Amino acid sequence: MLFQRVIQSFVGRQLLVTAQLVSVHQQNHLDEHKITKCCTEVSITNVTAPILGYRIQKKRPPCVLAVIFETTEGEVCSHWRQTWVIGKIRDKTFIIVLKKINHRDIDITL
Repeated sequence: MLFQRVIQSFVGRQLLVTAQLVSVHQQNHLDEHKITKCCTEVSITNVTAPILGYRIQKKRPPCVLAVIFETTEGEVCSHWRQTWVIGKIRDKTFIIVLKKINHRDIDITL
């Protein structure tokens, strides 16, 4: 009788451990296939492709704070503190403002 209880207890623990391992494996498997539509890493390499636009991504884990440049070659996640990133944002913003002004037929001579 005692032997049966020991065996039942052992088998019960083994089943519990197996169920926990299966649960952890399934969760890890799901995590591997989650689609993250944000930058989880950033680059410090200067973007050389023509830039079509940009947007700022807020930090919301797993997403990191980044400037996402839309280029002719695709999107690039860039570190927001890089001097060249700030310069490209200023240039792009200036061009956008000029286009809006020109669209309104306002004559500006420099």
